[in-house]
Amino acid sequence: MKVAEKLVSTPRTPAPKKRAIRAPKMAELVAAELRRQIIDGTLKEGERLPPENELVEHFGVSRITFREAFCILESEGLISISRGVRTGAVIHRPTVAMAARYMDFILRANKVSIDDIYMSLSIFEPAAVRMLAEKPTRKTVRALRQQLQATYEVVDDHHQYGVHSAQFHQMLMELSGLKSLGLFIGMVSGVLATYVEASAQPSVQVVAESRERKLQIMAIKEELVDAIEARDPQRAEDIWKGYFARMREFILRIHPLPLVGDLERMIPR
Repeated sequence: MKVAEKLVSTPRTPAPKKRAIRAPKMAELVAAELRRQIIDGTLKEGERLPPENELVEHFGVSRITFREAFCILESEGLISISRGVRTGAVIHRPTVAMAARYMDFILRANKVSIDDIYMSLSIFEPAAVRMLAEKPTRKTVRALRQQLQATYEVVDDHHQYGVHSAQFHQMLMELSGLKSLGLFIGMVSGVLATYVEASAQPSVQVVAESRERKLQIMAIKEELVDAIEARDPQRAEDIWKGYFARMREFILRIHPLPLVGDLERMIPR
């Protein structure tokens, strides 16, 4: 089915009878309809929308209105437009990476500390780990061990070690079946990865996170996977609570209450 055939005309919103509320602008209605079709999968990732003149005719709006609708969608990262090219805009489905950028802005604007993030994770991750240990599969255990092996291989690369460490947290949540928490971890994983990288920089080291220390942390993760494989929920939960207690102690010793906005300044470029 062609993209043009998938499009549905934007429904007209009836005017309110009693309460005076702001009626949506036509551009917002057009954007809302296209957004809905992108999110529900009617319009697929990578597809191109029809040319502007066809869409203007389809929705029955002016070019100015339609371009305003496109600006809304482009600002949301749902389409990309090649300036000067006559082909239609390219469709992009929402991704965790898109949300992570805005999450980073929000954390910075609200002066959220790294300690605050770890405290939040320490509340729900151990519970999720307990759920995972109650009914693990061989595939689950194999995936976790492969992730740890990949982390061992980059243990001397501060940046990649941070990325892989954050991915381990995200994998735990996803494998536990808690999709929403997996998405949340995905949104803050960039912050966690940057912190791990920053904490290993000599310029900020009060207590160095040396290769030995990284291996000690990896050993805790190995113990966790062993407990999950052994179907021992209580031990898995206790190990992960201990991990977060140790990480929080380290955070406070190396750089008391760093804010998310401080991280980039902690890494020499």
